[in-house]
Amino acid sequence: MARTGVFGRSGVGKSWMFGWFLEQVLPKFDYAFHVDVEDEEKGLSEPPTSMLKTFYCDKEFAESTVTVDGREVSLPTAVWLRNKKVRMVPDGMTDSEKYEVFAEISEAAMEVGKQGASVHLSSDEAHMLIPDADDLDNRIERMLSGGRKKGVEWAFCTQRPAKLHSMAFTQMNYGIFFHLPKDADRMKVNGSVGFDAYHMLEEMGERECYIENADTSELQHLMTDELNRETPHYAKDDGIADDALDAAGDIVE
Repeated sequence: MARTGVFGRSGVGKSWMFGWFLEQVLPKFDYAFHVDVEDEEKGLSEPPTSMLKTFYCDKEFAESTVTVDGREVSLPTAVWLRNKKVRMVPDGMTDSEKYEVFAEISEAAMEVGKQGASVHLSSDEAHMLIPDADDLDNRIERMLSGGRKKGVEWAFCTQRPAKLHSMAFTQMNYGIFFHLPKDADRMKVNGSVGFDAYHMLEEMGERECYIENADTSELQHLMTDELNRETPHYAKDDGIADDALDAAGDIVE
């Protein structure tokens, strides 16, 4: 029952790797819900795979309700239950509004899992949805800690593990770790893994990661350039001026 975390600073290949991971696992599930805060995984909704249906969610959409099977649910939940595999892109929503939608989906996921379906929840910028707060929403807490008993698996990606709730670490059995330059982030990770993450994650290159199986303590080193993705990744790390600067560097060399 895989519960997976992907951690690393912006620009090292973390999000690309996360998308590759989703590309591999989502076809195996009956239901999947991906919160794409940065709208980077459009490729998962495009041919040739078209594995997720995309919907953009603003405050009004999130607060609307409909009746499904005799009970009132939020519109995002209804869209998910109807389509089974979706990618939700928050549109101008505050962190608290995203948090509430994710809590509702977490509760619905447990209900779907209880009925025997396999369920996968995922998100980039996961520290916005599972914040390091004393009063984590009990719907999210139940999903993190008890999802494995209901067939609910999850994968979360963030560049700020220090801001991610500790329960996501204690329940995680697979970790994928890229370069983390901030002390607070490495310290948070170091307290939850079986290797010297504080020092090892400080000096790493791009596209380089460690994968730890927390159940067996096995640690694997991987260069993500060795992986192949079928779907494009729409990274927002590349600005309009990047190509010109890269070209200028080529000329100087």
